[in-house]
Amino acid sequence: MPVCAAARQQALPYDLLIVDLLLPGKLSGLETIQHLRHALSPERLPIIVISAIGQEALEELKTSQPDVRVLRKPFKIQTLLQLVHELKAERSDGR
Repeated sequence: MPVCAAARQQALPYDLLIVDLLLPGKLSGLETIQHLRHALSPERLPIIVISAIGQEALEELKTSQPDVRVLRKPFKIQTLLQLVHELKAERSDGR
């Protein structure tokens, strides 16, 4: 998934990525995050991971990807909406 320098500067057509770690197919959620982070900074594209994997694995993810927010399934939709609101506030604050 190589990305040219010009693409790194273009406006994105989306504001947030919500991804599950256990995606069907060849590319896992973690690989997706790693590819995106090579091209886009956390400031340009915040990421929320949702997953039903064990708490220990989620803690490892938080350590290896500290800029990624994590929600463990099952979660209430209000929890997700609150997290989206927090990320939006952080972006508008310039964090």
